[in-house]
Amino acid sequence: MVVVGRAVEGASSPDALLELARTSAPDVVVLGLPETKLSAHCLPLLAEQRGLSVLALEASRGIAHVYQLRPHHIELGAVSPDDMATAIRRAARPMRLI
Repeated sequence: MVVVGRAVEGASSPDALLELARTSAPDVVVLGLPETKLSAHCLPLLAEQRGLSVLALEASRGIAHVYQLRPHHIELGAVSPDDMATAIRRAARPMRLI
């Protein structure tokens, strides 16, 4: 494991964080969360850096969260209207990490 960049809290704008990711090409970004929500700073980062994982640690509770935005594809083949409705319902279910 190698640290390829570092951003200082408060000094990093969304653009600065994105530029740091562009130049360092990390596999994982680790950051602290003041709340349980992911910072809006990270949304452009996840959208642009395909395959990137964000490991966010809640400072108050010590709980970790993993955020990923990944292309996902499953071929369904020929489907009936009922099959299509079932596939839509499955896709709408929340994902669970194992």
